[in-house]
Amino acid sequence: MAQPGNRPRFTASDGAARRSHTPPQQKPTAPRNVIGDHACHADTQNRIARLEALLLLEGEVRSVRTLRELIYCIANETRKVVATRQTYVLRPRKSNITRFMVDTVSNLTAVDRSAPAIRTLEDIFNTALAAVQDGDETEGSKPSLFEIPVQEETQGAVFPFRHGVIAPLTDNRGTIYAAIVCLSEVTAKPGDLAVIERLQSVYSHAWQALSPRPLRRIPGFFRKLLVAAVVVAGLATMIIQVPLTTLAPAEVVAKSPQIVAAPIDGVVFAMNIDPNTQVSKGDELFRYVDTELASRHAVARENRNVAAARLQTARQGAFGAGAGARDMAVAQAELELAETELLYAATQLNKTVVRAPRAGLAIFDRRSDWQGRPVAVGEKVLEIANPQKVEFRVDLAISDAIVLNPGARVKVFLDSSPLSPREAKLASANYRASLSASEQLVYKLYATEESSHDSQPRIGARGTAQVFGERVSLGFYLFRRPISVLRQYTGW
Repeated sequence: MAQPGNRPRFTASDGAARRSHTPPQQKPTAPRNVIGDHACHADTQNRIARLEALLLLEGEVRSVRTLRELIYCIANETRKVVATRQTYVLRPRKSNITRFMVDTVSNLTAVDRSAPAIRTLEDIFNTALAAVQDGDETEGSKPSLFEIPVQEETQGAVFPFRHGVIAPLTDNRGTIYAAIVCLSEVTAKPGDLAVIERLQSVYSHAWQALSPRPLRRIPGFFRKLLVAAVVVAGLATMIIQVPLTTLAPAEVVAKSPQIVAAPIDGVVFAMNIDPNTQVSKGDELFRYVDTELASRHAVARENRNVAAARLQTARQGAFGAGAGARDMAVAQAELELAETELLYAATQLNKTVVRAPRAGLAIFDRRSDWQGRPVAVGEKVLEIANPQKVEFRVDLAISDAIVLNPGARVKVFLDSSPLSPREAKLASANYRASLSASEQLVYKLYATEESSHDSQPRIGARGTAQVFGERVSLGFYLFRRPISVLRQYTGW
């Protein structure tokens, strides 16, 4: 213990202990900048919003289906991510691919290229695009800044959007096939240029995907050489000799058929056979209405009986008298006349039943078309043909007439077997045109088949015949019709 009146003594350890219990002094802090924090936060939010808008625009670009939709999307949707007042889409002219024209403008459905303002802007845009092409190759495809001169005025009013950015769209060979122009009142910021460069890549990729791939350009010398080679080859092929051919409808008809015509004037009572049926020689084909002829035959028979009775009476009274002898001569003449009339009436009555002159296939229309139909002597009623002997009838139109020689080649394609053409030779041809069933003037050609086939064509079958004429040059073969029409209208 310390004695009273004595001062206390402190050791080093006591001082350290005391200092350890002393609270440390705090440094003064500077006041926070609340306005700067809010500005930084707002800038971050703006960047996030622009990035979100850029991603949405890229998705919209990839969802378009046609090139025209893409162009409208570029013109009207670019302002969502870039500070621009007007957006122009430029495309090369068809007549001059080095000269670009305004294809689409934002907020406009159509562009009037005859307007002075559009023409002036096209000149300025082409000048800026030419400056981009003449610049550094590494920077040629990047967006470039330009300004519209102040002196460019329209009706005394200065164009308000003088600051612009032009972004060319190029293919993998560096050829510019389109361009995008963004105009505004102020110069574009570096951030806008970066966004435009990003959009330039997106637009270029979508444009090339939606448009046909451009062909590789051939150098001028080789292009001219290729054109000359094509022209020479075309002229050379024009002198190649080819057979002159033409097409015409064809039908299988009977060869040398037996025509059955009407033997007398009258009305057909009934057809006793069906169309396209086999008949034998002597079979009844059709019958006339024989009421009048039967009556005439009966009258003629009675007249013969009367004449015979008169002759008998004249013979009995002719003994010892000159007048009786004269009456007998007259009665004899009347009897002969009556017998002649009876024979004629019997012959006419026998003709009312028409029989087949030979065996074959009866070819005619429907039975109902002939029943009750009046016919004249010599009118064709039906044909009797041999189905094993056929030929081809070709109806060649007068506009397709070509020079044909006997024995010319004919190739027939029947509708029933178009993949199996039949070879035939021209047997005969009419020198005069006649009306066909379709009321057209045609030359009727008849051709016989050269070789036999497994199946015989049916009479009445139709198809198309290819008729071969003389050999001519390919140029004449191709331009025969135009030359014919030209001569008809001009007389040249």
